[in-house]
Amino acid sequence: MSTIRKQSSIEFQFFSSYWPASLLLRALSFAGWAFVPVFNKPALVIANISLIASIATIALFIRSWQNPITGFQKKTLSILLIAITISYIYLLMKEESYSARVALIGTFGTVLTIWEGYEIWRNLKRIRSLVLRFTFVLIVIQVVLGVGVLVFLNISNIHKAQNILLADIRASAFLFLTLGLHLINYVFINSFLYERLWVKEKATFADLKNKKDELATTSQEKEEISRLLTEKEILISSLLKSNKTAATGALSASIAHELNQPLGASLINVQFLKMLLDSESTDKATQKNLVEALEFDTKRAGNIVKVLRSVFLEEDSDLTVINAYEVLIDLIPIIDAELKSKNIDLNINLDKHIELKISQTEFQQLILNILNNAIEALSCQEHRYKAITIESQKTSEFTEISISDNGPGIPDSIRNNIFELLTGDKKAGMGLGLWLCSHIMQRHGGKIHVEESADSGAKIIMQFPLSKHLSA
Repeated sequence: MSTIRKQSSIEFQFFSSYWPASLLLRALSFAGWAFVPVFNKPALVIANISLIASIATIALFIRSWQNPITGFQKKTLSILLIAITISYIYLLMKEESYSARVALIGTFGTVLTIWEGYEIWRNLKRIRSLVLRFTFVLIVIQVVLGVGVLVFLNISNIHKAQNILLADIRASAFLFLTLGLHLINYVFINSFLYERLWVKEKATFADLKNKKDELATTSQEKEEISRLLTEKEILISSLLKSNKTAATGALSASIAHELNQPLGASLINVQFLKMLLDSESTDKATQKNLVEALEFDTKRAGNIVKVLRSVFLEEDSDLTVINAYEVLIDLIPIIDAELKSKNIDLNINLDKHIELKISQTEFQQLILNILNNAIEALSCQEHRYKAITIESQKTSEFTEISISDNGPGIPDSIRNNIFELLTGDKKAGMGLGLWLCSHIMQRHGGKIHVEESADSGAKIIMQFPLSKHLSA
């Protein structure tokens, strides 16, 4: 197979004009000799000059396999053919010039055949072909016979003959044998061309088969990649769902406490109102105040449930416009009790008109994950004053929201890979929270990174693209 590929890479001029030209000239040469009895001298000129021209064009054809034929080479051969034609006509006009004419045609024919053999020999250096080797041997025999004709002319008494039909039978046989070998030469070269075509077609079929196999492999790889990407999205979706539970579960005690306050107050107010009704009291103002307190506490508990429901609500992750400040304020009831129990102040310096294109539930997850990390970092600190600060600012390309604390900060050993999967310094947990934050930011065209805060704590910065930098 490697041999076929190597040889098929060689460019051959299969449809070069020199090959059909040589065949036509050789046919014209034989036609000229056929008409010698009828047209005599004109037919002899056509026959012999066409013979020389056919040998020259086949040599050019073989040379074109490796090198382009230059204009200089064409002009030189044209001048040579013109000179041979003039010389042949001059000799033909003279009496008893048969031997001179044969010597002229034989000499130049032998020289051109030597050139043809040289071009064959050059190609044999790079092409392994048995047919081409036989062609080269055949050309060597032709050269030997050509030289033999010239020697025979010097020792034979045929100078008085007018043409080949009137010459000595031995001379005629010698020349016809040379011409016959010329014909066999054409057959060999034609066989070699068919051999090259076969090799090229075989290599082409092999390449097509390899490409077909490659396409089949590529198709299978694409299907496998598509399947893996689908599995990845399913896994990430599952992690996002699990993270919702984890993010709110970490605050479960605070959420329960926050719900117990309005529900407990409502229970006390209901019992007091029932007592007033049983006593048939007519204090309308007190009853009104109790009903208003019940309404306030019920709305407060309902608001907490509403926020929790929005966190767990399954909705499309397509970009939607949200007011970041309003969504953040709605989350405060979930974390407020936790903050108070650990004496942590929450400072919100957020632009009230910030609009982001992001899924609301995923934005809530971002904030809850980062706030949970900050609360956990501060919970074990002995500071007299513990604080978390949420700020915002706009750049030419992004809206930045940062959450910083005055805790111990993030160790240098994990700061560079804090957003990688299963990375963290928690004794419990698997380090999914910040990795999911990074994934959410990337899927919405944003960025997230960590810096050291002004109080030597941690500062998580989220960069959300402005609307003009997002595709519609």
